[in-house]
Amino acid sequence: MPDPVITNDQVLRRLVGLRPYLEQIDALSEIVAENIDYAVAEFERELEMCVYRTVIKQDPGPGEVEGVDYDVREPPLDWHRRTLRELPRLRMRRRPIISVESIRMKLSDDFDVFEFPPEWWQGHIQHNLGIVAVVPVPVGHMALTPTGQAVYTWMTGRMPWAVIPQFVHVNYTAGFEDPANDPRLAEFRRHLANAAALGVFRDVRDLIPSSVSLDGASQSFDAVQQRLEERQKEKEDFFAAWRRRYVPAKILVI
Repeated sequence: MPDPVITNDQVLRRLVGLRPYLEQIDALSEIVAENIDYAVAEFERELEMCVYRTVIKQDPGPGEVEGVDYDVREPPLDWHRRTLRELPRLRMRRRPIISVESIRMKLSDDFDVFEFPPEWWQGHIQHNLGIVAVVPVPVGHMALTPTGQAVYTWMTGRMPWAVIPQFVHVNYTAGFEDPANDPRLAEFRRHLANAAALGVFRDVRDLIPSSVSLDGASQSFDAVQQRLEERQKEKEDFFAAWRRRYVPAKILVI
């Protein structure tokens, strides 16, 4: 298991002005951990990414169990005929891609159409963007469906429908091998710690009685709140910049 992407101490440094009040809370460590988990989930959702190495399966094998044999099950991808005007490009839901294990076309669990040979997609992965290009070069018998139909010809000219929903099943691994130390995530970790600190602040403020009489209490809380809320705008700007760099535009089929 890799080191946590951020630690409790990194979050609490953002709340140093509240130390006299934080020390009164027995469950502070648990509160911080909960808010780190919440912030990680928020960042993963908003940025369509995985922080930690995550094994994702759209086509789990017989008997494979989510949470045991793999981490997350996703629905398969739709197949758009318009993508065949150029090389087919598959846009994964989570990035960065660490590896792709298999790509298979299936109409259902009982109707297997074709498994792409690794030669068709190995070396054609845009890892940061989460895009896999498929280069359907004929490779002997592997270019035939179970019915004997030529997949290359079918893919590039005979597909009768504009879209086949949930037709492409991809098993892949996404995330970062060492997010706590990866230099690409330095800015990410900073904004993540700020987001977690804001969550802790809100929880702590709810736990401290409003009639607290410690000198400077309201001033301390108001000052910390103002600084953290100013960083909310920084977080939104970071989200926008990250999306421009790492989240490809969605395809709209008309």
